[in-house]
Amino acid sequence: MGSVYQELGDFEQAKEFHHRALNIRLKKLGPEHVDDATSYSNLGSVYQRLGDFEQAKEFHHRALNIRLKKLGPEHVDVATLYSKLGSVYQQLGDFEQAKEFYYRASNIRRKKL
Repeated sequence: MGSVYQELGDFEQAKEFHHRALNIRLKKLGPEHVDDATSYSNLGSVYQRLGDFEQAKEFHHRALNIRLKKLGPEHVDVATLYSKLGSVYQQLGDFEQAKEFYYRASNIRRKKL
């Protein structure tokens, strides 16, 4: 439901549903499950659309840490999060950090895709 509301542009409703999904996943799967990373990433995207870039950064970093641990540093899902973080840092005006995350994403995609 969070993704549907996000596509409809109702980011407050999307945020609510993504938080619900995260809470369920944390209770049922534990705090380091790879599916938790999906919820964190979804929340990061919603907060980014709402203009709360610091919160978006925090959620994307949480997702990244889980995916790095569970999937490894060369997985394409890790590259996706590097790109999302690059976008957030770019919006925050931290262009050096944005460049670093975009570069990491590009390297993984060149190797894997």
